[in-house]
Amino acid sequence: MDILTVFQGSPVLLAVGIACLCCVLALVLGFGLQIIGVGIEVISSVFELIFGLFGAGPVPGCGCIVVGGGCALILLLAYLLVAAAASCETNPTQFCTLIGR
Repeated sequence: MDILTVFQGSPVLLAVGIACLCCVLALVLGFGLQIIGVGIEVISSVFELIFGLFGAGPVPGCGCIVVGGGCALILLLAYLLVAAAASCETNPTQFCTLIGR
């Protein structure tokens, strides 16, 4: 059944139907855009908080301490991995089989 055959007799009915469809579409888009806006606002607030801390936001120097601690942690993990790989010949573990030694 073709939709235009239903409205063929009354162009006013066709205009009212299109207007109702536009109103429903506008409502759905309005609520959808508000939900998307709230989601983006939450994500941007989290990023603002993180970059505020790293940029010496509330406590001056806090960002430098966090970055320095992160670098120290990465160096410690690298040292532990190298030390574990070096001891594979004397003390074989599951880690040695994982890396293929």
